[in-house]
Amino acid sequence: MTAIAGETGGTAPVRGMFGHPKGLYFLAATEAWERFSYYGMTALVVLYMVNQLLLPGHIENIAGFPAFRAVVEGVFGPMSTQALASQIFGLYSGFIYFTPVFGGIIADRWIGQRNAVVLGAILMSAGHLAMAFDQSFLIALLLLLIGCGFLKGNIASQVGALYAADDELNRVRGYTIFSMGINVGAVLGPLVCGLLAQLYGWHTGPYLLRSSTWRSVNRPPAGATADGQALHRTPRSCA
Repeated sequence: MTAIAGETGGTAPVRGMFGHPKGLYFLAATEAWERFSYYGMTALVVLYMVNQLLLPGHIENIAGFPAFRAVVEGVFGPMSTQALASQIFGLYSGFIYFTPVFGGIIADRWIGQRNAVVLGAILMSAGHLAMAFDQSFLIALLLLLIGCGFLKGNIASQVGALYAADDELNRVRGYTIFSMGINVGAVLGPLVCGLLAQLYGWHTGPYLLRSSTWRSVNRPPAGATADGQALHRTPRSCA
């Protein structure tokens, strides 16, 4: 079904499977890949730090790590390798849900939701690529934090904007489909990345995560404008 001219002179979103806007499926796929990348990385990162990165021969290569460790241990006290890895993971997990506040503010006031999502995906892809090298480990975590802030802070709100204000039933169903994408990515990420790490080594996962995150935003959602705001016009009758 193609877009139909509306009474206001605009167009209705192009409908896809189950009568939902096609943009919904692009957004759900993007979020699925983002959750795949997040849970795939978090499933490996502590094991990676304990079994390789924070051991002699590797830890000396991490740019800025002596100063970072001094700050962390200055707050929490001296730490073993296991404790330090767990603390780094805890800090990362905490900030990953804090940065979307700022990502949403920046998108609303300056760059738009779609641009923020694309920027977030680019930064997260760069972060996963940097994760493949010892030297850029801390830079990788920073890029992932900032990228997730832009992406997570703006993608879910675009789902609701795909529907007219009075289309509450389809909006709820749309968010259900979007949530299914989250769950699929969250389940597959640790399984696939863990298997690759077991078979081919720790640095295999970041390359897959980088490509998956970037691939998810190669096409803009159908039924959305350049700044990420969806078109939800009332279509004329086809009769």
